Amino acid sequence: MSVTLCIHKSALDATSCIDVVVRYRGKRYKKSTGISIQPSTWSKYSEKILAPSTDKEAVAKNAALRKQKKAAEDACNYFTEQCITPEPWEFWDRFNRCLLDEPDRVVEGLCDYMENMIQTDSAHALSTQTKWKSTLRILRDFEKEKHLIISFKWVSAGGCDQITQWMYEKGKSNNYAGGVIKIVKRVYNHARGKLDLKPLIGVKVESHPKDAVYLTSDEIDAIADQELTEETLSEFLKRINSEDILTSYEVKMYNVARAKFLFGCYTGLRVSDFNSIKELNIREGIVNVYMKKTKKKVAIPLNSKARKLISSGFLFESIPDQDINKKIKIICRMTEAMDYPVEIKKHIAGQAIIEEHPKWDLVTSHTARRSFATNLHLSGAVSLFDIMLLLGHSSIETTRNYLRVSADENALRLAKLDIFK
Repeated sequence: MSVTLCIHKSALDATSCIDVVVRYRGKRYKKSTGISIQPSTWSKYSEKILAPSTDKEAVAKNAALRKQKKAAEDACNYFTEQCITPEPWEFWDRFNRCLLDEPDRVVEGLCDYMENMIQTDSAHALSTQTKWKSTLRILRDFEKEKHLIISFKWVSAGGCDQITQWMYEKGKSNNYAGGVIKIVKRVYNHARGKLDLKPLIGVKVESHPKDAVYLTSDEIDAIADQELTEETLSEFLKRINSEDILTSYEVKMYNVARAKFLFGCYTGLRVSDFNSIKELNIREGIVNVYMKKTKKKVAIPLNSKARKLISSGFLFESIPDQDINKKIKIICRMTEAMDYPVEIKKHIAGQAIIEEHPKWDLVTSHTARRSFATNLHLSGAVSLFDIMLLLGHSSIETTRNYLRVSADENALRLAKLDIFK
């Protein structure tokens, strides 16, 4: 380790700046002291300005130089104690703290910092907060299993790759792992300004378009026409060996779940929006909503089937989002219109896997939004730009990703054109 003060000579300037140069563990760190002098007054042997003791400016500058040299030496001693070879930004950050005699900042682990963000930030939608809490549980599990604390320095040193690989070992998909790492990056970047962290570069998990289904108009009609009484539900639940206890209230909730899901199929709203719809959102055959996820306003015309749902009274009842998912699968299965197998491609631990499921098993509350977009597109009566506006998307590309037309469905549709006859 060595710390020296050197004059930065320049043939063009009458004065030259003094640099502090540090050599530590095979690395060289150089920084201007911000002090300029006439080259002829500098002594490279004593590393000070040679001037009469009456020159108050020279005395002050020499004192400032000694202070900066000592700060550099203290920084080296700190990293020696920590057994760390610092990056330039880390060294000069420690140098500045030594120079200003600042106490060491208590740097929280990423999980602690993230937990504080969740508790103090109420601006995000409930679904977003739920996703962040789920990610925090995953990261806590990783810490517990690996017997470590996820520090910001550990993340910047390649820790995200270890988290990703661990999730792959747990059988998580590329998209799931990518979602976790995306939130880790959000937390890291949020902390950068407060903790003087270096930029997080090159951290990315390759994502893949998620295979998902949409419901045809006939399948949506089958859901609307399905009889949901205590008798029909009891008989079906018994047939599939369900242990669910059916009460009159549960029968009502099945009808509520169906009404809300169908309204999503007719309007393209997300579950967080169609499950909290109010009568004041509907005026003159148009539903106006400020979407909870993006805070953007959408205005969607209502067809006759959507207007009929409003008059049913079920649409404005309260039901948890998770119950809609569970109940709509059972309703789809009851119709027997979605018993046929569907192949979907998943990416697990970086590998593409083809799985076969009955279509009803793939239906979720978000299927309603995809069905709305896809059926509008297949109708040929609405442009992709108009669909984008109805969904509240910011780009055509995002809307295009919502269209779920399989290769077979596309071929059957095109076969009806004159050019293929």
